Amino acid sequence: NNLIRKLNYMKFPPEFVSVTYGAGGSNQNATVDLIKRLYAETKIDIAAHLTLVNSSILDVKDLIKLYASLGIKKIVALRGDPPGGLDKPYEAYIDGFQRTSDLIKEIKNLNTFKVYIAGYPEIHPESLNKEYDINTLKSKVDAGGDTIITQFFFDNQFFYNFLETLKNKNINIPVVPGIVPIVNYSSIEKFANKCGTKIPNLISKKFLNANESSIKNNDLCINIAVNQIVALLENGIKEFHLYSLNRIQLIEKIWITAINNY
Repeated sequence: NNLIRKLNYMKFPPEFVSVTYGAGGSNQNATVDLIKRLYAETKIDIAAHLTLVNSSILDVKDLIKLYASLGIKKIVALRGDPPGGLDKPYEAYIDGFQRTSDLIKEIKNLNTFKVYIAGYPEIHPESLNKEYDINTLKSKVDAGGDTIITQFFFDNQFFYNFLETLKNKNINIPVVPGIVPIVNYSSIEKFANKCGTKIPNLISKKFLNANESSIKNNDLCINIAVNQIVALLENGIKEFHLYSLNRIQLIEKIWITAINNY
């Protein structure tokens, strides 16, 4: 109820909100229930996540059909995290889709969804090398992916290099940068280490030297996110995917501040 109230009171609502599965593909029923409520009780478009984790092909097909029946028109198609956690090796579900590209093909076969796919400016931690990583991304594009949403990053140069690499590989679909606010530095640091994202020394030093109030009041968090977004805006980037961490008011404040500073 609190989440829905906050979304409905946003002065600058987003184009859509994406709704994730729980960690390791858990809480799928709760995810569907939340999507139903968001669709019914807000005016904001919904992008539902779909993963391969712990789901048979038949179950995923049924979920795709359910989303279509609810009026959902956007899907974020992901492999998903290993059920045992990010530090465990991924194993495909025996009765499920073996590759994300197979899932995307099925989504496109069943309905006219807009499909968002994941891209990694700093390379997926399980990829053998950059070429392997880009080829995996290209397979998802060729399967029908419409827009790339990136893993979060803090050094914009990785994103610009990523765009150049995609251009050289003739991958020409839109790319939306993923931005995460550093609300809790230690938590983000742990997650960044697991997903292959580097935190620049400059940002680490800012948190190390910050006074308690600037961290508690999210002043430093807002400042870092705003500076990153403004720099991207100044380089022609017009769309952003902000990882809200369920902090809707914080995300709106970051966005409004960035626009005012641009």
